[in-house]
Amino acid sequence: MATLEKLKFAYATPTGSRIPRDTADALDSKSTPGIRWHIEETPIKKLQRRRGPADFTWIDFKQSEATTLDRWWVDISTHLAELQTKATGPFHIFISGEASLHCRAELATGLYFKLPKPALVDIDFAGKPDVFASIVKFLALRHAERESNLSFPTAPALAAPANPALRVSNSDLRTSRGNLSIKLISGLFDIPVAEIGRVIGKDNRATLSKTPDADSLQEALRPFDDIASLRLAVSGGDKDFRKWLRTPNEHMQGLPPLHWIRERRVRDVAGFVLGALTGEAT
Repeated sequence: MATLEKLKFAYATPTGSRIPRDTADALDSKSTPGIRWHIEETPIKKLQRRRGPADFTWIDFKQSEATTLDRWWVDISTHLAELQTKATGPFHIFISGEASLHCRAELATGLYFKLPKPALVDIDFAGKPDVFASIVKFLALRHAERESNLSFPTAPALAAPANPALRVSNSDLRTSRGNLSIKLISGLFDIPVAEIGRVIGKDNRATLSKTPDADSLQEALRPFDDIASLRLAVSGGDKDFRKWLRTPNEHMQGLPPLHWIRERRVRDVAGFVLGALTGEAT
């Protein structure tokens, strides 16, 4: 019987509440094969006393007032930066909660520019955190690191051209306030914005043009975000990703993934990609 790799998962909230049941279920060996997770549930303040990073840390400040969030950020951001600097591999951080639009933009900017490895940070301030997609991204980064024997650069190195394995974190599909942008997704997938709008049932062109990162689009755009994670597993970056989209696939009835997307089966394609990245594709 194969030995399971042991990884640490820290779940930090203002009160140290229990991790959501669906997330705990997703961390079993069936959802993440080959891995056994040790889950630590802790108050955010206690997280600051941690000397070394967990492999994956989810900080969920839930519903908090702007003044509380400001105080939280001052207290924890410096410590997270120190933990990222100490980490020798992809120590991943997922930050979630529900905040106003103004507060989201301010916090997202502060987080991404303060932490030395922003590619290893995901933020969801909309109040509906999709932590499993972030976990899959973390596992894919670990796989990419092993395959290419990469080390993750600290802040000074980020000024240089990024290694291809690090350029595909999907942060390029998000605007400064952390939301997915249908315009940026259109550019990556090489599909017109209007056609993506038709696929997701949002075909008001004026609205899509004016607010391409609208909150109302986020849930519908998540499958495109999941599909774009495949860039972590292809050597040619965006170019090979677009080639994959247009190549007949035996797992998709011999049709290109793009055909399924245009037939509004984007969630099926996303499920295939996530399964392939976690070793569950058939």
